[in-house]
Amino acid sequence: MTKENNNLTADADLSLLAYCGLYCGACSFKVAAMENNRKHLSNIPAKYDYLKNMELKECPGCRNDNKCGDCKIKSCAVEKKIVYCGECDEYPCQLIKNFASDGIEHHKNILKNIEKIRKIGIEQWLLEEKKVYKCGCGKLLSWYAKDCIHND
Repeated sequence: MTKENNNLTADADLSLLAYCGLYCGACSFKVAAMENNRKHLSNIPAKYDYLKNMELKECPGCRNDNKCGDCKIKSCAVEKKIVYCGECDEYPCQLIKNFASDGIEHHKNILKNIEKIRKIGIEQWLLEEKKVYKCGCGKLLSWYAKDCIHND
């Protein structure tokens, strides 16, 4: 089990790394709240339709007050005292494989994300993801608003 989190600087925002390997800085609901722009919610999967009409209130991420509901992956990681699934001796377990293949578009990237984190470390991965989800106009992109939605 690696302990990459021991090498993090104070600038690393660990709340943007979900236990499963998702980059929370691209969460459509989180970005919609941060930018007060519901356009980020326009293409979210039907499973999350209930979020479309919710008050836009910033989500603190699954490490804090998880807005997505109960999560078996989070429970497992907290129990094992690991920062993310890539630190687990059992990775990739069936739980994480099932999540990655559940048909939700942004979930399919978690195994690739975890492998990259293992290779370059949490902090570098967070920096790279922040760049990926930054629009050319300077605002944020999200999982379901991957092109600029800010100038229409």
